[in-house]
Amino acid sequence: GAQIASGVVGRRRLTAGRGNSLWQWHG
Repeated sequence: GAQIASGVVGRRRLTAGRGNSLWQWHG
């Protein structure tokens, strides 16, 4: 469940920081 939410947040952050998005996705 948490992982799904993380993915959504990562997608939104993709515009702000691509590297950060990747980190969140893996985390």
